[in-house]
Amino acid sequence: AKLGGGTALAVVFFFFVPRRRRFVWMAFVVCLGVTAWATGCGGTASQSTGPTTPATTTGSYTFTVTGTDASSATITTSTRVIVTVQ
Repeated sequence: AKLGGGTALAVVFFFFVPRRRRFVWMAFVVCLGVTAWATGCGGTASQSTGPTTPATTTGSYTFTVTGTDASSATITTSTRVIVTVQ
């Protein structure tokens, strides 16, 4: 069975937080969760007008990718990558 984040957090509270402070911690976590939920769901709607920059033009593009060994800079390799935009 998969344990979600809430289940794992509940286990931590019940086994590692002293009984007399458990209520205060649980209330804090609930308030924090409600605050995160409320701010995450807020905002205004806006219409997208599309990209502000033009799209990549049609054609073939060639890129050279080069890799260098981390321990010895003299060991390198490279390859060409060709991307075709239609």
